[in-house]
Amino acid sequence: MNTIHRRAVLALAAATLCSGAFAQAPEWAPSKPVRIIVPIVGSTNDVLARLVAPKLQEAIGQPVIVENKPGAGGNIGADMVAKAAPDGHTLLIGYNGPMAINVTLFDKMPYDPVKDLAPITLAVKTPQYRWSTPTPASRACRT
Repeated sequence: MNTIHRRAVLALAAATLCSGAFAQAPEWAPSKPVRIIVPIVGSTNDVLARLVAPKLQEAIGQPVIVENKPGAGGNIGADMVAKAAPDGHTLLIGYNGPMAINVTLFDKMPYDPVKDLAPITLAVKTPQYRWSTPTPASRACRT
């Protein structure tokens, strides 16, 4: 299987895993502060983490700390979570970059988004827009 095709299959698999329904996890009671890693700065992901953190802290009775770990298209933060102890105390606010797209962009990923990370929930759905200067070509692309 060629590299591009293999990466496309991996990206599709990651996207599928992140969008499906999952079995109910057993009860979990945190024993130490919970970290939410945001692999990008100044984005919807950062705002979401900072909105969720106080409510999560209230619900679980432990401090919840939001940390920005940007770089390499989100790979630095995602790799940090992938290598953390699998005890539920380190969470990732994932997005399509480190979860699906980067496997097609980087020859060697420091983690495997399918094997090293486990999806918990779909937090938000946000629209994507394309903007350009008004030209005949851009008008032809309207949907």
